[in-house]
Amino acid sequence: MRIAAKFTAVAGAMVLAALWGSPAQAHPMTAYQGLDKAWISSNHKTIEVQDKECDNHGVYAIVNLTNGTSTSVSDPDGCTGNTGYGSYSVAIASFYVCENAEGCGTTVRVQ
Repeated sequence: MRIAAKFTAVAGAMVLAALWGSPAQAHPMTAYQGLDKAWISSNHKTIEVQDKECDNHGVYAIVNLTNGTSTSVSDPDGCTGNTGYGSYSVAIASFYVCENAEGCGTTVRVQ
């Protein structure tokens, strides 16, 4: 009886740990500047940026990686519906969206 109770408790704890994850568990996240946006994948290694306003102001995302480097990704064709895309071998630590002549939105901290 005790062995069965211990087994059940251990199995239950393992299931909870697998489902709950940790605070740094991967999940998609989105940043905005007005209607313009950028979002990262659930593994935090890819980003897309999209210009959602047809105002002739270019849109780009600033990406800070966990290895200390920074880069940017821009929407290459304005508000036509396509996106700019970036993929990295290390995780994204934070990112934010900027619009030429309008400034930048709030930084989204990932880790």
